[in-house]
Amino acid sequence: MSEKSDKKEKTKGGLDSSAWVALFGTIGTIAAAYFGYLAATKEPTPPAVPPTVQSVSTEIVIPPTAVPTDTAAPGEPTSTPAPATDTAVPTPVPLEAGMDWLDGCISTVWTVFPSTTNFLTGNGCYGEPLAGVFSARDSQLEMFVEKSVSSAETVGIFVEIPSDSTVNLFLHLDKIETGEIWIGVFSQMNIQSPGYLVVIPAGNANNTAFAAYEMPQKERFYLSDKFNKAPGPGNYEIGLDVSPINVFARFEKYTSTRSVYVASEKKYLFIGYQALFGKTNRLVANFYDLVITPR
Repeated sequence: MSEKSDKKEKTKGGLDSSAWVALFGTIGTIAAAYFGYLAATKEPTPPAVPPTVQSVSTEIVIPPTAVPTDTAAPGEPTSTPAPATDTAVPTPVPLEAGMDWLDGCISTVWTVFPSTTNFLTGNGCYGEPLAGVFSARDSQLEMFVEKSVSSAETVGIFVEIPSDSTVNLFLHLDKIETGEIWIGVFSQMNIQSPGYLVVIPAGNANNTAFAAYEMPQKERFYLSDKFNKAPGPGNYEIGLDVSPINVFARFEKYTSTRSVYVASEKKYLFIGYQALFGKTNRLVANFYDLVITPR
């Protein structure tokens, strides 16, 4: 065998091939360890985040509705006036003639003669004493007159009645000294219009007569006998029969007069008095149980 086969092969740098293999193996081991270290210590890559879509909102501003106020709030220059509203106020319905006295009222269905300014209570009644002499007391109409006048004076109240009807009325006489009590039916609310008039003259309240007159000329055509109520009280009944063309009266139910021509579409009942010039007029009477019955 040759000397070259017995000796190991050497490289040019003095290292044999096995040394080079060992060296490269060491370097590879170190490199693998180094890169493994880097891989272990490297921060993980965060997951991909989808791109953010920024939403754009549009705000719609609605101006506040003005709320009506009676008073401005502090700091506000003015207040919004509340809208006007029509509040229905119930109107009292006046009571019918006769029914009003029962309720302690002189209803506004009556009209004062001569026309004057009269106080209203607001419930369909007049303030009292009406015309200075009429009051509603104890379910009756009271008339109290005590005055002197410089000339004859006629005062009373009118109410419209059906042109075809009957009127029944009771009268209590307490005092009748100078002056007259008038009860009648006229074609207008005026004593100077055509009409039928009953007059109760001054005298004994418990023993009186009734006179009947044709108006407006005040022509007396009837005078009854005296109706004796002594010793009293002086209560009397008067009935008026009314048709579209004439009127007549009954006293105490059985005593009748002739009729007077009073042709009109409307008729008006009158209750009142006439004060006469001269002495002091004193008239105290009560009217009650007034019943107006259409035919």
